[in-house]
Amino acid sequence: MSIENQTYIRIQNKRVRPWQNEEEVRLAWIGALEAATDLHFDAERAKKDSSINNVIIEFKAPGYFNKSKSSAKFIEATQKRLLPYILRESIKEHIQPEDFIGIAIDGDHICFVQVIDEQIQSQHLLEFSPYSVGLVIEAITSNIRKAVSASNLMRDFGHGAQNARLLMQALSDALSEEIGNKENSKVKMLFEEWRTLYGQVADMSILQSEVIANEMCFCWNGFPQYSLPGRLFVIHTYNSLLIKLLAAEIVSAHGLAAIKQPSQAMSAILSDEILLTDLTKNQTSRTFFKNIT
Repeated sequence: MSIENQTYIRIQNKRVRPWQNEEEVRLAWIGALEAATDLHFDAERAKKDSSINNVIIEFKAPGYFNKSKSSAKFIEATQKRLLPYILRESIKEHIQPEDFIGIAIDGDHICFVQVIDEQIQSQHLLEFSPYSVGLVIEAITSNIRKAVSASNLMRDFGHGAQNARLLMQALSDALSEEIGNKENSKVKMLFEEWRTLYGQVADMSILQSEVIANEMCFCWNGFPQYSLPGRLFVIHTYNSLLIKLLAAEIVSAHGLAAIKQPSQAMSAILSDEILLTDLTKNQTSRTFFKNIT
């Protein structure tokens, strides 16, 4: 079992009792995080040692945020607690406020914040889940905030990265299943159009095909004759999706998008069906953008 799941279960066991107040939320989270990271937290201030990482956590009572960032309690936790604390620690530690990570937790939801130009900038409210718990663990065990650079993108999303391999394998399995289906579908139509446009992939020699196939980090489980074009189609699909998501994030960062922090907005969606709908209607369509003609 992963560290994220172990930590989630440990907190969840306290949560379902159910917990009653802020102190119970704080103790449950700190105990679980210390067990997961082998790091020491100051329980009174709920803050990890800044010499390890500049992460400040503000705990509140269960349901304190009322599932809304516009609630008075959420504003109190971020504007009146995290913001002044980060600014004070910035002066004390001689570190830029932007280099701190703030986390607000009310037991039911988690929200990451950052101070930019001495103003608090909050991201999305994330439901309590193994995924959101994992983000907290990652924040407190990472020494630096990752930069959006070519090397980091290649390490996290390059074809050899675990996440990329898993996603491309899932895409490959879904495509081979669609091709094997006797009924017509939009996926089959798009694949055939792609094969027509890039038909030269079918004309490669056996040696060329083997060389390319050996470089691919996922398998093809469908009809053998579609092995190479099918996997190239999957890679093309993966690259296109990644580029669109990166573009959406950049546009959002410049205030030209209808959705703030789109990547995290999607990560907060726990339903596969809703996520697919969001991808189709928002992230990859013109409705995502604003102020663009």
